[in-house]
Amino acid sequence: MFNIKTLISDTARKVSFNAKKNKWLTWYIMILIATSIIGIVILSISNKVLNTEFRYTNISFVSSLGQNIDGTLTETKQTIYQISNCPELRQFVSKTYEDKKTQIYSAAVLQETLRSFASGNFWLENVFIYSDKQQRVVDLNGSNNPLEYYNSHLKDMISWDEFKNIISGEPSDRYVSFGNDPASYLVNVVRKLYGHEYYTMAVMINTERLFSNFASSDFNERGMFAILSENNLMLTYNNDNITSELSNLNYEELRDPKEKIRDIDYNGKHYLLASSRSTVDGFAFLLFDDSYHITLTIAFQMMLIIALFLISILLSGYYIYKYMRTNTDRLKNLLRDVRHGSTNIGDMYNQLEIYIQKLSDSNSEMEEQLDSQKLSIIKSKLCNILEYSRIDVPETETALKALDITFSRSRFAVIGFYILDCEHVFKDNQSEEDPSQNTSLCQFILENIFNEILSANVIVYFTISNGILTGIVNLEQDEYPMLKRDIKEGIDFVEAEFSFKFYTYVSIDTDKMENIHKLYLNMIDDFNTNIFSSTIDKETAEIYTDEAESNMTTQNTTSEIIDFINNNLSNKDLGVPMICDHMNLSSTKLSRDFKSTTGETISKYIQYRRIELAKEMLNNTNRSINEIADQVGYDYTVSFIRAFKRHEKMTPSEYRSLHNGGTNI
Repeated sequence: MFNIKTLISDTARKVSFNAKKNKWLTWYIMILIATSIIGIVILSISNKVLNTEFRYTNISFVSSLGQNIDGTLTETKQTIYQISNCPELRQFVSKTYEDKKTQIYSAAVLQETLRSFASGNFWLENVFIYSDKQQRVVDLNGSNNPLEYYNSHLKDMISWDEFKNIISGEPSDRYVSFGNDPASYLVNVVRKLYGHEYYTMAVMINTERLFSNFASSDFNERGMFAILSENNLMLTYNNDNITSELSNLNYEELRDPKEKIRDIDYNGKHYLLASSRSTVDGFAFLLFDDSYHITLTIAFQMMLIIALFLISILLSGYYIYKYMRTNTDRLKNLLRDVRHGSTNIGDMYNQLEIYIQKLSDSNSEMEEQLDSQKLSIIKSKLCNILEYSRIDVPETETALKALDITFSRSRFAVIGFYILDCEHVFKDNQSEEDPSQNTSLCQFILENIFNEILSANVIVYFTISNGILTGIVNLEQDEYPMLKRDIKEGIDFVEAEFSFKFYTYVSIDTDKMENIHKLYLNMIDDFNTNIFSSTIDKETAEIYTDEAESNMTTQNTTSEIIDFINNNLSNKDLGVPMICDHMNLSSTKLSRDFKSTTGETISKYIQYRRIELAKEMLNNTNRSINEIADQVGYDYTVSFIRAFKRHEKMTPSEYRSLHNGGTNI
């Protein structure tokens, strides 16, 4: 007779044993541990990653904006070159005028010429020319002597002595900045000689327009942009204001291509400074980004990561608690009515055993479902490798590794098994409603037998593709003869033990995973030739003969086949297996009736109709050869061109040129 202490002890032992078998609880604990580790790693590296991202963004922006400004400076030099070669300028700076009136008239002609050059230049504010011989300035707004020009245009922006040095100094080509107000100009001053006469050209760039791209960017709200010249004169755009000042920044260091980003303190504020050198002139472009903004953004990102981490921990803990609490409550309910010396102790113990067994069975069912889903995903990935040429093989291989599928050897081959006859196999299990069950059962037998035989020497994975049991074999180069020997051994075993018939294909081996698709296509071509075409021997044809199918009218069947082919020419899977599935006919009956009615095999007719459709598109559309190849059902353009040339004795381009009056689109 049981006592309560023994019952509780045995129950605890069984619960403990089954808890060890409960993989779900183990996985929950592992997830918690993994989440904690990942959270710590993310928190430790996120600051560095986010800082790197900010730095990269700033460098990209200043480089892009610098290239735009470089383009403006290049246009400035082109404008100077064009103006210096115009006849009106050369006449004005070198000619001796008989009277003042003629001189003023020549200056007015030059002024109109300057206006024609300036029209349409968004960045151009003014152009002036000073002739040493004429002692006059000509600009877009009027002709004056130098002093009058200074008083009307440059007063309070540059000293008179400095202006005289600029317009009458040594021959030079340099940039200067006029003034310290929002209307400042960046001026390219060029001292030139024509004949024996000197003259000065100054092209004045409106800096507000020069900085317009920065003004419309997000950086304008938190930073500033600057142009630093080699004499440390710096034009700065900050809060819609432009200032010109001498800077104490290191010009040569900022133009160093290896040091594009640094942290600096400037005018009492901390910035992340990104720099880019000018490719056409001696400038450095600088982007000052407020470090406080960057620090605040990174802190926000860190807070978000921590919040998500805590939420995930809380949710995982809640579900674990709920799972454990539910099972604990059920055990308590079972033990609640137990009394010492009760006659129903044995029944209660049996109920506990039944409940624990149900828990174990439930876990087993879930594990089986997961294994089934995993196997389905693996077979889908294998089908993608076999059937599609454009698949990303490295990405697929990584996905397979995550499912414990690896290809560790250097060579690949493809094997295929097509069930020819299974109508008399497993008679007790036949299903009149679904005869394909026998085919599936035969494929299951072949997969397990050949998997057991081959896996002793090579790596092999099976899947079902287009109704064909197909295996991808991973082996070494010297193992290929062994592969063929093992397949022969498997064939002999199946033929001795089972009565169904099947066709076997073994491809050559290749050293690249990308070539598996080509090996698969070669297998399909072999099946089309040896199984689905009219060359099937009489003995095999007798296997396929079905009395119910022979009663159908051959002519009507062929007409329906032709309609189906014409409606599916763009489908790359169009072939005998696809038509058999649609018509619910055996491949032998299908191929024989079509051949007897049309005189052509189905595969040749499909190719003929695809070429005819391609000819219509070449004549009536402007689509490219690649698009047409895809529309008529070819995987590769080169395969389409080869088939077209074999059929028409010319390439598609030559055909289009011949039928479109010589126009090759």
